Amino acid sequence: MQFKRYFFHSSKITSSLTTVVEGKNTKFINEIDNFLIYKTKRNKKLVFCSKIGLEILSKSTEWHADGTFHVATKYYHQLYIIQAWFKGRMILCTFITDYEDVLKALKRPSNKNNLILNPQKVMTDLELAAINPFKKQFPSILNKSCFFHFAQALFKKFVKLGFKNDYGNNKEVNMWFRRLFCFSVIPITNISDQFELIMKTQPIFLEENL
Repeated sequence: MQFKRYFFHSSKITSSLTTVVEGKNTKFINEIDNFLIYKTKRNKKLVFCSKIGLEILSKSTEWHADGTFHVATKYYHQLYIIQAWFKGRMILCTFITDYEDVLKALKRPSNKNNLILNPQKVMTDLELAAINPFKKQFPSILNKSCFFHFAQALFKKFVKLGFKNDYGNNKEVNMWFRRLFCFSVIPITNISDQFELIMKTQPIFLEENL
C-alpha cells in the first residue's frame, strides 16, 4: 500500500507514541492533498482517506468494509479498510487503524467539502463491533455479510466441534458440510425447511457425534 512509504519508516519508532504523523507524513502521494484526516492524541487511531476517496464514497450507495491483522503496520493492532462500489468497480477509499469513531471522522472532512455520505448498503464481516457503528451513523443502511465470512464462521464452528480431520479426510463429511453454505442464498422463509432436509442427509458418523 502506497502510504507505507511515508508512514512509520524511522528505525527509532518503538511504539505508536513515537510515531511522527505530521508534515509531509500526513499528505497524499502528491505531497499536496491531505491523506491523514483523523488521529487521536496518542496516535492509537488513524484514518487515511484522500479527497478523491471521499468523493467516491459520497457518490457510492454500496460500501464494503473489512479488517485485517496480518498487514497492520508495526505497533498497530488492526488495519480496517472501506471500499466503494463505483461505476462497476470496487475502489479502495479509506485506510483505518481502528473502526471505532472513524465513521464520524469520515463525515467531518466530507461536510467541509460539501460531500454527503449516504451509503444504502454495506457489506461487513459478522462482528457486531463492525456492524453497529455503521447502523449508528447511517440508521437506514442495510447490512450484508459476505459469503467468505459466513463460510469461515461455519468452518470455525465445525473445527471447534472436533471435525477438522474428518472434513479433510472423509469425502462424505466434506460434501455434506459444504451444503451448509447454501444458507447464505436461501430465502429466510425457507431456511427452516431446508435445514431439516440437510440434517436428514448428514452422515451417520456426524449424526452420532453432533
